[in-house]
Amino acid sequence: MRRSGMSRFPPITARGCWQATSRPSIEAVFRVIDQYPGGAKAYLRDKMGLDQSRIARLRALYTE
Repeated sequence: MRRSGMSRFPPITARGCWQATSRPSIEAVFRVIDQYPGGAKAYLRDKMGLDQSRIARLRALYTE
């Protein structure tokens, strides 16, 4: 399985990268993901190589 480049960083470090990114950059990423057939879950699976358990872990780490 292919691992995301951010997977080697602890969640707080990965979160810091997003916080340091400009709003237009983040919006561009979301536009790409939103246009992907199947949406965000399919993008994470197909493009990022994440399985259901890793997607669930991301959801738990980054949502309240």
